[in-house]
Amino acid sequence: MDVISIGEMLIDFTPGKELHSYIRNPGGAPANAVIAMARNGLSTGFIGRLGDDDFGRFLKETLEADRVKVLCPELMKEAITTMAFVTLYENGERSFTFARKPGADMLLSEEDVKEEDIRSCRLVHAGSVNMTKEPARGADTKALRLAHEMGKLVSFDVNFRDTLWESEADCKAVVDEILDYVDFLKISE
Repeated sequence: MDVISIGEMLIDFTPGKELHSYIRNPGGAPANAVIAMARNGLSTGFIGRLGDDDFGRFLKETLEADRVKVLCPELMKEAITTMAFVTLYENGERSFTFARKPGADMLLSEEDVKEEDIRSCRLVHAGSVNMTKEPARGADTKALRLAHEMGKLVSFDVNFRDTLWESEADCKAVVDEILDYVDFLKISE
């Protein structure tokens, strides 16, 4: 594979045309990134957990339809697929309200990260949202560390969502721990 992305895939509920209505959309920055890469002709895989529910099945089908290899194909009964309700403001800003206590994405484990998958790719991509809690933080860290040790390129998206972290300092501490593994860092204001 050219690229493996690890992290969250969730349902983004964005405002519909009718007042107080929402539309279901595939979301999660690592999943969106790997789908975009697949649509541009790269061979890709995704390591992430989805719930054994209608949303999890929809998201898995979305990955498959875009030719992204689903590297954690079993849907989880232990938690539902994470949902995010998006509020859009007139100035272009947005905010997110997450239903994730826990979400299936948070239960990604180090055992889900296979050395042979990392060895088979050229680049590993991850983001900070899935690193808010264990065991997902350990899984993401393992993937980034393995990729670095194997001489693969590593990209990381500091996609800070204040409602998911105890504090900005906690996010910074986690990101600081993995920076030595990262070749490409995506940041924003």
